[in-house]
Amino acid sequence: MPRAKLRKFTRELRISLGIFHRTWRASFKLVFLPIIPLLFTIPYLIELTNSLRYNEIPALTGTTIYTFLLALVGTIAFLMLLEIVRASLFIIYDNNKVGARKALQLATRRFPRFLYTDILSFVFLLVAMIPLLILVFWTNNGGREIMYSASNQIIGDIVLLIVFAIFAIPPFILAIWLSFAQIIVAVRKYSGFRALTYSTTLIRPILKSILKRLVAWIFIYVVVSYIVSPLPIASWFIPLVLKLVGAAFLVVLYKEASGSINTNVSVATRTKKIARRSKE
Repeated sequence: MPRAKLRKFTRELRISLGIFHRTWRASFKLVFLPIIPLLFTIPYLIELTNSLRYNEIPALTGTTIYTFLLALVGTIAFLMLLEIVRASLFIIYDNNKVGARKALQLATRRFPRFLYTDILSFVFLLVAMIPLLILVFWTNNGGREIMYSASNQIIGDIVLLIVFAIFAIPPFILAIWLSFAQIIVAVRKYSGFRALTYSTTLIRPILKSILKRLVAWIFIYVVVSYIVSPLPIASWFIPLVLKLVGAAFLVVLYKEASGSINTNVSVATRTKKIARRSKE
C-alpha cells in the first residue's frame, strides 16, 4: 500500500470541527442515549446507599432482588449502548448525511463484530503488556530491594524507570497501530483480525505522523479541560464536546490514511475545474 499523505494538523482540526458542527445535533442525541438504561440502576443504588449509611448489608427481600436485577439489566444495557453509540458516532463522522437513527440502526447490526474486535484488541494489548506486568509484580515483591542492594537507591530508581519505559513501548505502539480498528468495523465490512490487520497496515507507514497528531490532540484536550475545570457547567460540557471532536479527528485521520479524503478532494477539484471551463 502506498504511503498516505496527511494534511497539516491545523487543517485536520478545522475539518474535524466542521464535521462536528454539521453533526452536533445527532452527536448529542446519541451521546446522551446510554443515560436511559442507567436510570434503572437508581432504585438499587438508593437502597444500597441507605443500607451502607447504617453499616448494614441490604436485606435479601423480594424488593431488593427485583431492584438488583433491574440494576444489573440496566448496567448491561448501558455498557452495550456505550459500544453502539461509539460505533454510531464513527458512522456519522464518516458520512455526515447519515442521521442519528440510521447510524444507530447500522451500529446495532454491527455490534457483535464491533464487540468482537474490541475484545481481540484488548487481548493483543494484554499479551503485549505481559512483560510490563511481570516487571511491576517483580518490583513490588522484592525486586526494588534487590536493585537497591546492588546499587545506589537513586541509580536503582533510574534503571527501573528506564526498564519500565522500554517495556511500555511495545503495548503503546500496538495501541496506536490498532486505533483505527473500531472505525474500520463501523464504516466497513471488515471485523476481527482483518480490521486489526488493516488498521496496522494503514498506520505503520505513517506511525510518527499519527503519533505527533495524537499527542498534540491530547495536549489540547488536557489544557482546555484544565482551563474550564473551575467553571460549573463548562467543566463537564467542554470536555464532552472535545471528546466528540476527538472522535471526528480520529475519523479524519483514518480517512486520510486510507486515501478517502484525498480522493474526495481530487474529485471535487476536478468538478470545479470542469465547471469553470464550461462557464468560460
